[in-house]
Amino acid sequence: MPRDSLKSLKNKTVTVIGRIEHITITPKVKIPNKPIFSKILLIDVNIGGQYFDHVWVYASKRYFHNQEPFLQQVVKFKSKVTPYVKHGQRGYVEDYGIDYVKSLSILPNTSMEEYDERYYDDDITVDFFLTN
Repeated sequence: MPRDSLKSLKNKTVTVIGRIEHITITPKVKIPNKPIFSKILLIDVNIGGQYFDHVWVYASKRYFHNQEPFLQQVVKFKSKVTPYVKHGQRGYVEDYGIDYVKSLSILPNTSMEEYDERYYDDDITVDFFLTN
């Protein structure tokens, strides 16, 4: 799904659910007043009810001192949808992504399909009455 569908969620806080595929920690360069962040690749991502194949997000390094336990885990967090400019085939274009991760929770031994099915397990019946 193209990220243009996030335009309606611009600057709104949404729930993000995805599986961690890769974690990269920025080099240990000592720059005063500059925090060290981790760059995280999430795949099979659900952002505010919309599905995407992948998204890169930034998080504080304190989450990922030991990366192995976090890989292939399904995580959930709240973040803001923010616009940014990237270089595309036709010059610079506006795209939409996720702001920095502030608090992160790992969902217990749950695949994305099982988590999504929780919302559809309850049978909802709606009766329609037609009048002339």
